[in-house]
Amino acid sequence: MIKRIIGGVLLAMGSAASVWALDASTGNSKASNVLPPANQRFASDRTSEVPHLQRHVLPLMGRLGCNGRACHGSFQGQGGFRLSLFGYDFKMDHQALAEGDEPRVNVKKPRESLILTKPTGTEDDHGGGHRLDLDSWQYRLIARWIEAGAPAVNEEEDPHFVRLEISPLEVVYKQTGQTTQLHAICHWSDGTAEDVTPLCRFQTNDEAVAKVDAAGKITIVGPGDTHIVAFYDNGVVPVSVMLPVTDKTGPQYPSVSTPTQIDVLVVDKLRKLGIVPSGVCNDAEFLRRVSLDVTGSLPTAEEVEKFLADKSPEKRAHKVEELLERPAYAAWWATKFCDIWGDSENQLRNITPQQTLPADQWYRWVEKRIADNMHYDDLVERIVMAKGRESKDVSYKDYCTEMRSYFCSKPTGDFTERETMPWYWMRRNMKKDNEKALSF
Repeated sequence: MIKRIIGGVLLAMGSAASVWALDASTGNSKASNVLPPANQRFASDRTSEVPHLQRHVLPLMGRLGCNGRACHGSFQGQGGFRLSLFGYDFKMDHQALAEGDEPRVNVKKPRESLILTKPTGTEDDHGGGHRLDLDSWQYRLIARWIEAGAPAVNEEEDPHFVRLEISPLEVVYKQTGQTTQLHAICHWSDGTAEDVTPLCRFQTNDEAVAKVDAAGKITIVGPGDTHIVAFYDNGVVPVSVMLPVTDKTGPQYPSVSTPTQIDVLVVDKLRKLGIVPSGVCNDAEFLRRVSLDVTGSLPTAEEVEKFLADKSPEKRAHKVEELLERPAYAAWWATKFCDIWGDSENQLRNITPQQTLPADQWYRWVEKRIADNMHYDDLVERIVMAKGRESKDVSYKDYCTEMRSYFCSKPTGDFTERETMPWYWMRRNMKKDNEKALSF
């Protein structure tokens, strides 16, 4: 468990290789082989470049809000026109734009395409309001794609997305009002790279700490820490943004013990924020806290007396390992996870003749895997990707026999031995697509 946590923290921190302090240079050095941003390449009508639906058109529509949840990206769409949410389905979006009874593009008369005339109009012309100016690079980019015949994405032959690189990945400010411009580079499978900053969407996780405009310019507005998140295609990259809450930073920060790698990472961030951690708790407080956290129960009086009398410097680490081996650890955390995932007898009623069993089977299935120390990603995968009939080779008769072994008056089968756990998708509040998406 401890190794798992450390590994997760290291993985989360490992990408933060580009760290800036605001008093350092904020210039962004780009490699010479990076394609300039679209707002430069489509600044005039003289370009002969054909924009790509995946790389340029759909990200731009996401930036403009066209395929967002409040507009054409909603489950119902708007005005009879529906796009995939933020452009994840290239085929569906191309069909919606260029095919069907009411295509939004007109390859014979590109400038009369609804995708151009609607967003350049007024509120009366377009429910989403004015989104495009006729002399803008955004207008020219979409128009150029239509003039080229509105080509679709060839998912087999076109280069695919590899990664989104954002710089800087961390900014530590000195005072409110300071700003930083983010830069985004997308890397593709054919080795090409492009500055996609004007095609990215940016959002802040806490406007009380930092704001970000549509162009990716951060403004720090208050002390604390938050993240600015950049979105482009399959890339979602968080940028750590901090303004110290005290003057106890850098050389002013006191010496703090960091006996583990987790402590090193935590204190490294606290030092940037000017937050001095509380002192180490005494043995009695530690035992109470760790027992409640790991097992959900208080230590016995005998356990307390024995722990306090132990003079070993390693006793706290040993106590953690001991608690993780107790059945109460798996039982407590299975309860927590099942609460999060919606394991409820009421929500699972009517899916089997014995209404109390599915909820218990779900719980026991999770409990066993926590006790076995299964990685959390594997655990979630076996729930989200679950199937009733786990193999195509299982006949209907064999499947019925298996199910009967779980639900007959004297069960002979062990549900916890199933590779996957399908009851997550059988909840009564998972009938509609939007309910499934929200729960997932």
